[in-house]
Amino acid sequence: MKLLISTVIILLSTTIFATDATSSLSKIQSLYPHQSKEVILKRIKSSEDQFYFLRSFVPFYYDYISNNKSSLKSWAPLHQYTGFLAGDAHPQNFGTLINQESKMHFGVNDPDDGGYGPIYLDLLRYFTASNLMLNLSNSSLNTTQINVLLNAYYQGITDSKYEYSEFTRKLIEKSKRQGTTINPKWIIADGKSYKFKKRKNPAFTYDLSQKELISLRKILILNLKNEISILDGYGLLKYSGGSGGLNRFELLIQFEDKKLAWVELKQAAPKPGIFPISTKPLRSTSKRYIENINLQRGRDWLQYHPIIKLSGKPYLLRYRRDGNNTIDVDSNTPHSDFILIASDQLYKLGQLHLASSSNSYIQSLKKIKLESWLKDIKTLSQFMTTSFKNLTQSPASH
Repeated sequence: MKLLISTVIILLSTTIFATDATSSLSKIQSLYPHQSKEVILKRIKSSEDQFYFLRSFVPFYYDYISNNKSSLKSWAPLHQYTGFLAGDAHPQNFGTLINQESKMHFGVNDPDDGGYGPIYLDLLRYFTASNLMLNLSNSSLNTTQINVLLNAYYQGITDSKYEYSEFTRKLIEKSKRQGTTINPKWIIADGKSYKFKKRKNPAFTYDLSQKELISLRKILILNLKNEISILDGYGLLKYSGGSGGLNRFELLIQFEDKKLAWVELKQAAPKPGIFPISTKPLRSTSKRYIENINLQRGRDWLQYHPIIKLSGKPYLLRYRRDGNNTIDVDSNTPHSDFILIASDQLYKLGQLHLASSSNSYIQSLKKIKLESWLKDIKTLSQFMTTSFKNLTQSPASH
């Protein structure tokens, strides 16, 4: 009898587990109608852990919020304060960028998921991502740390004086020092031969035909308004990350003045990750990327990131430079170091929200109890962790 009961319990648990996985998979498929089930399954499989799962499926996270607003203590007092948000704010999505004039930008480095919605959700996503990352080392955010991070955000959103930690200062100094050159570990450029020494994510790369290279050269000349030669190139289709399943072209080009540049053409996401909670109608993909780059980096940066059409699909052009850097931060980063790095990033996030902020928003933020923040972080972390485990462990998603 006991054996029979145990067997029934196991079978019921397996059925519920599979149902949850099926439900989550169906939901993800509905959020990515442009991707096949096969691609989505590969993307799920490529997610190493719950933190990378959060990074990979941004709309899935926001869809949960959209359908479970009442479960979040922060929603009612803060959702009415809307404006532009980065969308995918997390500790590995901040860094430095260098343009042709060696001008540097430090902040959110990805325009894929930005849009309009309740701006505080950037803050909540950053907290949730940080908590999931810390969970990997059997730790989690606590109220003391949340309070420190909130204070850094307040300094940014009020445009108060702020001093970066040594980690960010060193990152900025390193970026300025390295500048616009291409790191020699990636290319061979000895005056006789110019080509990629190795490829990014080699398992997911593919060769380009001569016809494809000729076509890409014509498109680049048209958009860069400059004569160029393509010295080497390859295609890249990886499945990890928020851009998983979207195509890329990595190209080593040379201008008329013999200067080299590594150009990446990255297929643009059809919708921003925040679309389930968007408070404005979505613009065309090209216009959305232009607006996001303008708001995140400034109008001067638009000329360096044209949106290029390839086979009718928009691609974002960006330069791979040695001065484009991020701080290596993960679950193994000492907690004291992590909080310093995260504070710098939340200061920049606050500055991004400056144009949408108001005294009423700031005062409402300050009224949210630290315990309420912690509860919401745990709720969202639990949802993403459970979904990740269901999807990666259940036969229904294989």
